[in-house]
Amino acid sequence: VQALKNVNIYVDRGEIVGIVGPSGSGKSTLLQHFNGLLLQQNGDVLINGVSISDYSNIKDVRRKVGLLFQNPEDQIFEKYVGDEIAYALFNFGYSKEDARERVRELLNKVGYGFEFKNRLTKELSGGEKRIVSFLSVIAYKPELLVLDEPTVGLDNFYRQKILNLINEWAYNGNSVIMVSHNMDEVFKTCHRVYLLNNGSVVAHGKTEEVLMKTTLLLDSGLTPPDFIMLISSLKQRGIRIKDDIYSEEDLVNYVVDQISRVKGISL
Repeated sequence: VQALKNVNIYVDRGEIVGIVGPSGSGKSTLLQHFNGLLLQQNGDVLINGVSISDYSNIKDVRRKVGLLFQNPEDQIFEKYVGDEIAYALFNFGYSKEDARERVRELLNKVGYGFEFKNRLTKELSGGEKRIVSFLSVIAYKPELLVLDEPTVGLDNFYRQKILNLINEWAYNGNSVIMVSHNMDEVFKTCHRVYLLNNGSVVAHGKTEEVLMKTTLLLDSGLTPPDFIMLISSLKQRGIRIKDDIYSEEDLVNYVVDQISRVKGISL
């Protein structure tokens, strides 16, 4: 069975790329190719020009690529939270003191506080396990983050904490590839999007352009972002909306401008 067919994906430095699609479309399978967990039968995967087809490069590639699994239980190995976050740091030669400070920094960034390091990983909630897994992936500062549903199951507070870290990662010149079923999250976070279905890319482009294809999304079993559904609803009611409106702010400004023109007033 061919899981992926003619898939060409790239991500630049400083960019967040989203991969969306229905269950079984090949998203998670694709992600596992980026650090060599799965090796392709045809084509190639290049990380900064380094091919993972040559198995001698795998160690170097895995140093550059941090992969977060969809199920955090699949990548938690240590007894205590602090040791789990520091797991890769020790593997890559960090001193005990440097690892300790990195753990402190990351726990503070998500609002847990340094003492959280003493929590038993087996006693963590599902959301806490996801956050700890995420922190362990970014701890050693990989150049490319590959994230499979990084915020699923989190409340709004911690979801925003994780999204802030993802945006910070890209802002600092690193790259991010993320799978998410949350189209509103993808719309607000990703610079570009690939839509997969049945193992193939059926749409690709700037996030706002791809997610405006409401019929294609719905046919793929996805729910377009609320903002885009609002625009679609307004158009169906005969209200003219410009095609280049890609944010809530743009929509509000456009509506205010149209009201001002009709009523001849300044708002």
